Amino acid sequence: MATPSLTRLLLPLLLVASIAACVAETPASPSPAMTDAPTASPTTTESPTASPAPTGSPPVTPPPTTSPSPSPSPSPSPPDGVTSLAQAAALVLDSNPMFLGIGPARGDLIGQCCWYIASDNLDHYRVDVAVGWGDCPSGCINEHRWAYRVDHDRTITLLDEFGDSPVEAPPQTGSGPGTVTIQAVAGPVCPIEPFPPDPACNPRPVAGAEVVVYAAGGVEAARGLTNDEGLLVVALEAGGYWVEGLDVEGLMGAPEAVAFSVGAGGRMAAQLTYDTGIR
Repeated sequence: MATPSLTRLLLPLLLVASIAACVAETPASPSPAMTDAPTASPTTTESPTASPAPTGSPPVTPPPTTSPSPSPSPSPSPPDGVTSLAQAAALVLDSNPMFLGIGPARGDLIGQCCWYIASDNLDHYRVDVAVGWGDCPSGCINEHRWAYRVDHDRTITLLDEFGDSPVEAPPQTGSGPGTVTIQAVAGPVCPIEPFPPDPACNPRPVAGAEVVVYAAGGVEAARGLTNDEGLLVVALEAGGYWVEGLDVEGLMGAPEAVAFSVGAGGRMAAQLTYDTGIR
């Protein structure tokens, strides 16, 4: 039997041996250096291969990155055919140099050497033109007339011609553009036209009316607004034209269009008459 002093010496040794045995039985934890690291990515990567299109289907083309430029707006084009009496008359006045300086016939024709009258015959228009000479302020001693048919496709056909010959056409001695004065008026002003005429009942000027002038072929030649006196002055090359007035607030629609022709360097006047609705 061991003595107490010997026992005190052996206990530390037994304790150390017991701890060593426990350490030997416990599996060692892996060192951080020994842990399996994930496989590193290669320094160079291959471009991904595009997936092939399904069998039998065409490859899809990606849309363009920029939008196409919009198409320009088409320029206004003249009408394909004749659509009004005024245009029919303008075509006839433009067809003969002897008709330069002619406007519509006035009611009495006194003092008017040259004029036209247009009428609608459903499937075509008729335009009559007269040229007079010799003391025309008193009614003209001589006169020559033409009658034309104007179809809607712009075909002009001479139907008849008669009168004094040789024809003395109005002189055309100027050069450059002609000057055309367009006047817009509105009437009637009085419910009843007095007799004798009262100047207070004369048609009144229409200010600010938009007026459009067309060449015989239908192309717009001039546009503008009438002044406080109802006047618009435009410069036009020699030829036949017609003029239209647009609607004006307070008046009953647009006036009847009027045709006229102007010579080189000449002067011409045309009047547009609006309806006031006064009766």
